Amino acid sequence: MAILITGGAGYIGSHTLIELANANYDFVVYDNLSNSSKESLKRVANIIHKDVIFIEGDVRDTQKLKEVFFNLLY
Repeated sequence: MAILITGGAGYIGSHTLIELANANYDFVVYDNLSNSSKESLKRVANIIHKDVIFIEGDVRDTQKLKEVFFNLLY
């Protein structure tokens, strides 16, 4: 099972991803990229030597969130 990190492509989120990777947690990034960029996820991937799973979406989109949770659980 993975941790869903909303806003993971932003400044705080990207630093959180590095710490989660260092602690051997799996995670999925969910971000609408309104205040961030996919470039930060590329940088995180280079630092942790692992691909970052990214889903573009907004937390206000409840239908998409339901789909994400369903796919993460099953």
